[in-house]
Amino acid sequence: DLQANIRPERQWIDPRYFAHSGISSLQTKRGCSLGCDYCTYPLIEGRAIRQRPAADVADEWQAMLALHPEISHVFIVDSVFNLPPHHARAVCDALVERGNRTPWTCYLNPIRLDQSLADAMARAGCSGVEIGSDSGTDAGLARLRKGFDTA
Repeated sequence: DLQANIRPERQWIDPRYFAHSGISSLQTKRGCSLGCDYCTYPLIEGRAIRQRPAADVADEWQAMLALHPEISHVFIVDSVFNLPPHHARAVCDALVERGNRTPWTCYLNPIRLDQSLADAMARAGCSGVEIGSDSGTDAGLARLRKGFDTA
């Protein structure tokens, strides 16, 4: 039940970590329903996607930055941030509503990405995405069961 999610106790993290790296992480949901051949996310988190309320994600984001102002970048550690798209958009909207200025990156799947979601992510501070550098060929992507091709 991610509605009752207990947030990480970030006050115990040595601030020298953030002073050195500038990076922290945050999770907006757990689980992955994709069938990529090599991936451990479904084994670790399950195949059912359990989403945190977008407002809770944004509240944790703000609290994390208030506690550790050394953080200059956030990595969203979801298996695939943009699936489902409505949840990704809600998280982006909540970050925009709170005036987020901290850049972030995430894993993304091109299957359900459209210009509207890309724009929402950019407004919310997304500065880059990893779409899976697993293979640059259609044959390789098919063997890995990625669900998309190079086109």
